[in-house]
Amino acid sequence: MSLLNPQKIEFASSIGKGYRIAGFFYPSSAPEIKGVVQICHGMAEYLERYEEMIKSFNEAGYHVCGMDMPGHGLTYHINKDNGYPKGYFGGVKDAWKVLLTDEMGMHEYAIKRFGRDGLKYILYGHSMGSFVARAIFSTPRYSRQFDGFVFASTMGPNPAVGVGKFLASVSCVFGGAKRANGLLTLIAFGSYTKRIKKPRTSCDWLSTDDAEVQKYIDDSMCGFKFTGEGFKTMFGLVE
Repeated sequence: MSLLNPQKIEFASSIGKGYRIAGFFYPSSAPEIKGVVQICHGMAEYLERYEEMIKSFNEAGYHVCGMDMPGHGLTYHINKDNGYPKGYFGGVKDAWKVLLTDEMGMHEYAIKRFGRDGLKYILYGHSMGSFVARAIFSTPRYSRQFDGFVFASTMGPNPAVGVGKFLASVSCVFGGAKRANGLLTLIAFGSYTKRIKKPRTSCDWLSTDDAEVQKYIDDSMCGFKFTGEGFKTMFGLVE
């Protein structure tokens, strides 16, 4: 449940097929408005989980906006009756590029909502969202529409990405596009907890705060396994 009561919109996704994206606006009431922060959330979570940070941005004079990616959060709920599971990006060719188009669509709605004159537009990406933000940064026709970028909890080159993308593609060929993929989940995240002494849960790598880890575990819209197509999309972003 939202703590900040955001203004919500729906707009047509570039996925097509009637797919809809859920977007959110968190306007600041600060006396001086400095800019707009657009957040790209991480894997297997959703935008409203960022409301503590959003509140801080609002207090500092920044409007905030963002969308729940396909297969995540409210966007998942809007489209689930049409056969789109959690962790699935729509099944279109080059889904990661379509995701960028939708994020830029959210940016256009933010400009309509908050205006442009005198405001700095910042794109903030966390974890998987950092790969989205970095791909936008690397695309000149997109990057020139922002005044700054933040890449949080990101990573450098990974030689295993090509293998992961191949395995995800094979999974899709053999009917795993819409099925949660436990093998790829193990390959991608199985080593994370091994770095922690005496882990309490398999998600302890997320945070040193046990309460935050438990909150994540207890949230049915967090921590789900990506489908084969979801992993293919994510590895495409990383690549």
